[in-house]
Amino acid sequence: MSLKSKLVLLIFFISIIPPLLATGIGYHFSKKALKESTLTNLHAISEFREGQVFLFLDKLKSKTELFASDFFIKTITKKIVNNKNKGASKETKDYKDELLEKKKYDKYINSINIFNLDGKIVFSTETHEAETDISNQSIFSKMHEKKFFIIEGKPSQKNEIVLIAAAPIFDPDKSSSITAFLMIHYNSSIIQDLLSGKHVLNLGAKTQIRGIGKTGETYLVNYNKLMITDSLFIKKSRYELTVNTKPVKQCIERHKENTGLWLDYRGVPVVGASMCINYSGLNWIILVEQDEKEAFLPIQKLRNYLLSLGFFIQLFIVALTLLLSKKLIQPLKKLELYFRRVDEGHYNEDLETVNRGDEIGDMSRTLYNTTEHLVQALEKIKKQDQRKSDFVGNVSHEFKSPLATITMSLDNLKSSLDPNNAMSFKMLEISQRNTRRLIRLVTDLLDVSKIEAGNLELKKQK
Repeated sequence: MSLKSKLVLLIFFISIIPPLLATGIGYHFSKKALKESTLTNLHAISEFREGQVFLFLDKLKSKTELFASDFFIKTITKKIVNNKNKGASKETKDYKDELLEKKKYDKYINSINIFNLDGKIVFSTETHEAETDISNQSIFSKMHEKKFFIIEGKPSQKNEIVLIAAAPIFDPDKSSSITAFLMIHYNSSIIQDLLSGKHVLNLGAKTQIRGIGKTGETYLVNYNKLMITDSLFIKKSRYELTVNTKPVKQCIERHKENTGLWLDYRGVPVVGASMCINYSGLNWIILVEQDEKEAFLPIQKLRNYLLSLGFFIQLFIVALTLLLSKKLIQPLKKLELYFRRVDEGHYNEDLETVNRGDEIGDMSRTLYNTTEHLVQALEKIKKQDQRKSDFVGNVSHEFKSPLATITMSLDNLKSSLDPNNAMSFKMLEISQRNTRRLIRLVTDLLDVSKIEAGNLELKKQK
């Protein structure tokens, strides 16, 4: 593997792996934080809605008790209950006008009824409800508790569900004695208008939001598991749609409030919060929900954003890695080329990288100076070799001429020597043999000198 490939891989792993790990860890914790934030927001909204409902119910209680504590109503009610007003037609008319006047200023009031302690209506703002007997109904048992209560119920001759708020009417002369019960039937749409924001808009608000996003909604469910407000997704849901979901069951069975994920009445995964409401005999569950897909959409957007950002960062890092590797490898290649040329004997080549201001420049200058010193040393050695060769050649040449003369002299001396003088003849042959040997050595030195000088001609022989 080339140095460039190694460098690219090194930079790639150093640049890519840590950011990927950091992005993955950051996404994990961001996802967790966004989920917690979403659940916290829904829980806060459910508590706010719970507060709205409690304030509304408390307002109904105050209004009902205020009606029941009116001195004129208490006085005439006592007479009616004791049948002492048969001849007092004017008082009866004024009594009816007083109750109708109170009904007039609240559009959500369907009727106002006065019940005696036997459970019979002794007076009503609605003619068709006169003389109604509720002694055999469950509501009658509530009257024996002698305090305010509010329940859901159906008035006589009608099928619609209403909120029935009742408060005792005390004897004007004996404050501890109860003479009758005042019962107000409120249209159940008042709850729908409260949760949908319509009630606040009617009071003068410019805008109101029913729920979070497109799929968020707030609705009420009673302990019969019936939705008592309108559904955002299903028509005609009020008192017709059964809601048998996890938070409803837990609230009814264990009085436990919930915040988390579950399947709603449509079977769709939602994120939500639930609150259990118990107020003066009324038991409701308030639910604030939003489709999980929409609630966690910011998490999906964050994931897509991080993936896109990571992709472009990787492209940038790859491009930067290639650029850096090119910047680092190119001067090294120039160094390699320079040494190859030097190895081929081109000692006068210029090295461009010596002008760089980085570590490669420092290394290039060091190597260049070292090469210069080596070249100088090599030139010096060559000169010394040349002088040696010249010396050997000159000495060999100078030896060759005397040796030739000596050889000729020995040959002449041999021809003139008495063959019978064995000792002299032997010594002369030894001298000739050594002389010839010395001539061969001198000839070899001359050949070596020619070889070093490059002047030796080789002849091919068979």
